[in-house]
Amino acid sequence: MSDQPIAAIELHHIALPTRREHKWTGLTEPIGGYVLVKMTDAAGTAGWGEAPALKDWGGDFGRYFGESPGTTIEVITRHLAPAVNGCMPGEIAELHARMDRSIKGYPYAKAAVEFAAYDLAGRQWGLSVHRLLGGAARRRIPITHSIGLIGADEAEREVAQVAEEGIRTIKIKVGVDPDRDVDMVRRVRETVGAGIALCVDAVRFPVNGRARLGVASTFLGERVRPGDNVKVYVQKAQHFGLPADPSLPIIMIGPGTGIAPFRAFLYERMASKAPGRNWLFFGHQRSNHDFFYEDELTGMKAAGTLTRLSLAWSRDGSEKFYVQDRMREVGPDLWAWLADGAHVYVCGDAKRMARDVEGVLVEIVATHGARTTDEAIAFVASLKKSGRYQQDVY
Repeated sequence: MSDQPIAAIELHHIALPTRREHKWTGLTEPIGGYVLVKMTDAAGTAGWGEAPALKDWGGDFGRYFGESPGTTIEVITRHLAPAVNGCMPGEIAELHARMDRSIKGYPYAKAAVEFAAYDLAGRQWGLSVHRLLGGAARRRIPITHSIGLIGADEAEREVAQVAEEGIRTIKIKVGVDPDRDVDMVRRVRETVGAGIALCVDAVRFPVNGRARLGVASTFLGERVRPGDNVKVYVQKAQHFGLPADPSLPIIMIGPGTGIAPFRAFLYERMASKAPGRNWLFFGHQRSNHDFFYEDELTGMKAAGTLTRLSLAWSRDGSEKFYVQDRMREVGPDLWAWLADGAHVYVCGDAKRMARDVEGVLVEIVATHGARTTDEAIAFVASLKKSGRYQQDVY
């Protein structure tokens, strides 16, 4: 083990060749441009980081801003490299503080420097990075193949080829036209064969120092193999469906696996060309690996099918933040949708989430609808009675 400060940062702009042009809605330049960061300590040991910079991607709702390889190189060279020089690579909090003091924003550039620091610290201490971060999250990673905005005939040939190569997950870029998107999904499904996409969240939690595992969820998530037969049954959700009038707006609140029916709702609204607005609240623990159907939802957002997408990640920040907190934050807009006749749907945990969501909805009605608490409770009760507030909770 040899603690040595950061002594130098060297940048390399590389461009990986692609098999063909890969595009999605909003993309205006070819993918494949990356910036590699080589971080060297005073003893000559080097760690590596990477910035897959893309100027057309600014995070969810564009809350960041796009970064090209050129801007990433400029920011690291002019601001970040001088700021972190002399810092110990394993002092990640200090590293971030220095970078944030030197310049605001630029998450691609800062992430690349952070990756290099972790790698360098691990090499100094003789540990792999995953051990520095608490251990491997998974031993095997299934490969996903992405179908960009190409023609249906070409997509059919490509998915048939990758399926023969063993690929079992296909991502389809959408957002051009609802008819085209639905037809593309249908043709790809017909090409690769029948199947059902299940949204399964593996249950794991400690009790008195012992790990407890969900029997069904960890079986599906970890032990069942491609080609295995699994017996399932369908339990119909009573009184949980889209409004008869397709022009009415809908508000869907489904953290975790509660997202499942709302994915179907959105595809139904897209296929039927329903003119009503659609607002989805989704939440989970961490955005980097708990964002179910991320590509589909962001594609629907770009296409206009999903009018609003509100996200809440309970473990990404220093304080826990849930979908009900996000609802409270956008209370005036939620009330405006309710005043326009919106139907509200809640799916997921019955013990806490559904109760808390209803409580926040009462708060919103009282605060932004100019009602007393009793009047707000009566208003929400009237939504339930009229079928405008539906729950599928468990």
